[in-house]
Amino acid sequence: MEEIASQIDLETLISERHYRHNRLMKDLDSVMEVLLSFCEQAEWMMEHDYRIGELIGEVIVASTEVEHILPRTKDYFEEYQRMLLPAIDRSKPKNFDKTLGKIKGVLPRLKPYCDNIKEDEEALKTFRNGEVDLTNKFNDKYIANYEEVIENFTAAVYTMERHVVESQKKHDAISDDIIKLQFDTMFRQYCVDKNDELAEYHEEIEDIASAKSELIAAYQSSGLYTYYHQHKNRPEMLVRALKGDNKYETSLLTIFDIKSRMDVIQKCKRGEKQRDEEQGDNVQPVNLVFKKNYNGKPLDFFTIRKYLEVKLVKDIKHKYEWYSGYRIFHDLKLLDDFALTSYAEQMNTWFPDAKVPCDADALGDYFTGHTSKNYNIWDEATFLKEIKNNQSKRGFRKLCDLCHDIKDAMKIVPTLNPRQQ
Repeated sequence: MEEIASQIDLETLISERHYRHNRLMKDLDSVMEVLLSFCEQAEWMMEHDYRIGELIGEVIVASTEVEHILPRTKDYFEEYQRMLLPAIDRSKPKNFDKTLGKIKGVLPRLKPYCDNIKEDEEALKTFRNGEVDLTNKFNDKYIANYEEVIENFTAAVYTMERHVVESQKKHDAISDDIIKLQFDTMFRQYCVDKNDELAEYHEEIEDIASAKSELIAAYQSSGLYTYYHQHKNRPEMLVRALKGDNKYETSLLTIFDIKSRMDVIQKCKRGEKQRDEEQGDNVQPVNLVFKKNYNGKPLDFFTIRKYLEVKLVKDIKHKYEWYSGYRIFHDLKLLDDFALTSYAEQMNTWFPDAKVPCDADALGDYFTGHTSKNYNIWDEATFLKEIKNNQSKRGFRKLCDLCHDIKDAMKIVPTLNPRQQ
């Protein structure tokens, strides 16, 4: 499992993601060319009863190309689900559907073809007449391992396809609740990153009406101000409108700039007292068990509680599910008090109306055995060997899903800058 990343400014994050995705698509274009060429070669070889060793050699070349790019397609698959808008205008490489259609027609024929040739020993000897020593040694290995080579190649192709296709499906299926949460989280980070600029902008405002007019004029030509103005109170509608018009992730930076500066203007209009009243909904909740700081900055308990609400509490069904939050917070070294009774009190204070209250005894059911260890090393086979009372395979799988979601949300640990405290 990937390590939780350190904090990075939003503009750099989006810029690097744009570059990564763009390079991945270009490299996948090349992989598609290799696979199409392989299909032509393999089909010709099988139609002309060609040597099995050379055919498997072609399989290895194509398989190497696919396997080499799989770690990047996996990162793409995981990263795409955390994005509100696509990084670039391509969700698939060129000729992807055509290539996958061709390769799926070839893959099922490889093993039967090799089986038939290998079973005919006399024909196999005839095929191999004239091989020099080095070629003979390579072909010996190819022929001896052809089943595994074909199996690995098939698995790699289907994994690559799943990474590319499912990433788009999951991206399109993002719920309104998650859009709101991610939009709010990204905007808060943007404001932290731009704190000095926004403070300077605030100081420069002499006439509120003029500042607003200048801001609108600056962004009117791009068309993005219209999106913001039409959906400024509905981030889910704003994001869907941008996505529907094929806008990319960089558009969010412009939207955030408009919104952050409009917020500054509104604060100027309301004055300090009214501003404080408006921020009442974002007052930091009481902390009973967490550390106060992370990497030298105060923890943002408002956002942490919001993550738990969306990822866990909203749909919670069993008391043991509360352990997922404890596990991830423990792994991230965010807890100051490790007692399960204290953690249960913290959760019940934060979520007094939860469908299922947090209970220390239920937390203890999984705070033993394999699941008492860091989530990064959880393994179902090991869990089943060490399973304890009141634990189950179904419960383990549910906790794995919840831990994954909470860990992903906490990929950037929420912190406050001095002006947010």
